[in-house]
Amino acid sequence: MEDAPTRYGNGDSSSSRGGGDSRKQAVLERLAGLEPWDLCSEAKVEKCRATRDLRSCGRTVQHLLTSCGHACLCLECCHRCDICPICRMPIPRSGEALKLRLYDECVDAGLLPFFQEEEFQEKEEDGPYWTLDAWRLCSFFDISVENSMASLVCHYVTDVCMDEAAISSDPVISMLLDGSVVKEWCKRTFLTTVRKLRDIYNSKPTQSKADVLDRHGKRLQGLCYVLDALEAPLTASSASLVELQQLLESVRIVIQHLDLMTWCIRQKFLDNVPSCFTSIAHWKVAFQERKWAANDRVWPEYMANTGRLGPKHAGALFIEDALSIGLGKDDGDSSNLMLDLGSLKHGNLATYQAPDSDYPPESTRAAVDALFLEGSSDLFFAKKAIFLYYLFDRHWTCPELQWRHVIEDYVMTFSIPRQSMLESFVFYLLDNKSDEALQEACRWIPEIVSPSLHPKVSLVLLERGRPDAALSVLQSTGRFRPREEILTPLPLSEAVTVVRVLLECSMLSEAYLYQQSHVKAIRTNTKQQKDEDVVASDWVQEMDVLLGEVCFICIRQNCMVKVLELPWKLDEEKVLRKCLLEQAIEDPSSSSGSLLAVFYLQRCRFSEAYAVHRRLLSLERQYIMENMSTDVVQRICEQRTKLMEKSLEILPEVEREQLMNATEDGRLDNMDFDPSQAAEATSRVEEFSFRQLPTLPSSMPLTSTIPETPGFRQRATTPAKSPVLSPLRSPFLSAANKPGGLVTPGMSPLLGKRLRYDTDASFYGQTITDFEAAPREHVPANEDRNHAMVVSW
Repeated sequence: MEDAPTRYGNGDSSSSRGGGDSRKQAVLERLAGLEPWDLCSEAKVEKCRATRDLRSCGRTVQHLLTSCGHACLCLECCHRCDICPICRMPIPRSGEALKLRLYDECVDAGLLPFFQEEEFQEKEEDGPYWTLDAWRLCSFFDISVENSMASLVCHYVTDVCMDEAAISSDPVISMLLDGSVVKEWCKRTFLTTVRKLRDIYNSKPTQSKADVLDRHGKRLQGLCYVLDALEAPLTASSASLVELQQLLESVRIVIQHLDLMTWCIRQKFLDNVPSCFTSIAHWKVAFQERKWAANDRVWPEYMANTGRLGPKHAGALFIEDALSIGLGKDDGDSSNLMLDLGSLKHGNLATYQAPDSDYPPESTRAAVDALFLEGSSDLFFAKKAIFLYYLFDRHWTCPELQWRHVIEDYVMTFSIPRQSMLESFVFYLLDNKSDEALQEACRWIPEIVSPSLHPKVSLVLLERGRPDAALSVLQSTGRFRPREEILTPLPLSEAVTVVRVLLECSMLSEAYLYQQSHVKAIRTNTKQQKDEDVVASDWVQEMDVLLGEVCFICIRQNCMVKVLELPWKLDEEKVLRKCLLEQAIEDPSSSSGSLLAVFYLQRCRFSEAYAVHRRLLSLERQYIMENMSTDVVQRICEQRTKLMEKSLEILPEVEREQLMNATEDGRLDNMDFDPSQAAEATSRVEEFSFRQLPTLPSSMPLTSTIPETPGFRQRATTPAKSPVLSPLRSPFLSAANKPGGLVTPGMSPLLGKRLRYDTDASFYGQTITDFEAAPREHVPANEDRNHAMVVSW
């Protein structure tokens, strides 16, 4: 729709027909002092009511009668009439009998361009609210907004349009009292401003154009105030509210884009600042290498439903996460108003292209368009931070003197706090795959740590081989506080990161206590939920994931023996059992299955140990049949079998017969994965017959053969010896000898001392420190710790 060039009163003020700055100031004072209701009377087109040759004059009235204030006579008829045609008050002949109406005074002062009524044509597509009277009223609104008097329009909306008592018998006045006129004015003014901005953007940038953009910015800011006033009294179910919200959102987006374009014009779109990349193709290649490096260093995730490590997810950089939070996503709005913003893009590209797929952008102008013309206006602070990341990425490797002034000017112009600036800088450094960037990031991280710091910082530090720095970040941000009870649990992804960092820092006890405290906090916070099944599934799943991470990391670090020494609950034992058995199924040549058997032997739960042993035998036989090189598996099978046979010999004959009967009829195999069922099938051993056990053959290395991944680091360069095949030494055996070959209930037949672990007793309130402080048997200094697995029990 083509509009008359002067219809909205946006003409150049230089076309004034008279008056200077003082005249304009006087007219603005008169406009500001006018009551909102009187704007309708001043905007209405009045015709001369004087009769001439038995006919009405009908000319447009440009003056008011000073005696009564009525606009009813034209200038010629005023000299011919003696009284006001409306109130019959006499018209004085001395002094000033007439004065210009407000609209004509604005034209006379140069605030509005001269306009002939014949030029105005009411078009059908303009709607019922766009008449000559409405256009004159909107001209007052234009003057108010352009001269920083948007409050006048807001008062008109609140005091006139929203006043239910504001009614009139005059159809023209009644139409002007409707808020739809103001809404139509906002829409037309916005579209006109967008077209003017498009012409400025597509021309050569100069300093004078930056000043023009400032004036357009003030006009758009005034529109925001008016739209807020129109939106305030509407209810959520109102149909007009959606349209107003869309219009307000579009205005805010254009204002934000205009602010960045103004800054870029003053900086000449960074053409005078050299980039550290020779071309955009070079930049894209460097960015792709960063993505590949992020994919290579990402850790595999433990799958709770399978008990195995799942496939590695694609690693994401900080800039990719930032661009995926919603910038540029289509929210389903197809109004012409929103689509018109595409005309502001460089090259008039109205079609949207996802910014995360096009990073780095082709130019600075393309970066501004992709960020600030897409997405929600509420994300303006995030968009400014992303653009700051773009500036660091473009210039960091260049000499600092060449680009530091650009960063400082950008930060000061948009009032970005130093904390946010350093965060963007650290995010870029962590995305950069060079060691120099990592060292620089570690140097700046202590200055930005706070509870609101992005949780991905510690994860990236861990993946890049700096678990010590990651632990410092977790402690400084409050996500991990040792020896403190967790009241508000972290999300599962962050809790997994905490466990990984602690294990990489060789803090197994802290990781153990943290996962228990985390699960306890979840159970406590969800007790009030009615659906107990949902509550149970939540904490069970999180416990499954956290313990799975502990198991698989410790298997790779060859420290699973320490994990078995910890006091686990029955629910936690199920997870350990599932992890170790799944690892044994995946790789029968590893020590995982044998460690699980030792786990039950340490606790004198021979039936469960024997069930695990039978399961492993079937796996090992199948492996031997399918593979050529099976020496390691055969030795593991033989020596674990000898250990199980010697362990069963210490059982009383009745207990041993019950175990064999359960094996023959298949009951032992059915309770393979449930310790509680195993306890029900065979009674708990209270007294054991002890016999002297001979020393087994020398132990054999049992190491995990899981392929090494970049995310995990082996703690030991030499294979760890299996505790399953450790020789049983006589000092421990002689200590267990009792008169009659019996031991008291709760006593270990291997150690000859009371067990700290009891499946029936609830002792989980004790901490690791309590167990570490307990007295233990003497271990020879020249003995490997893995060979002394029974000493700690």
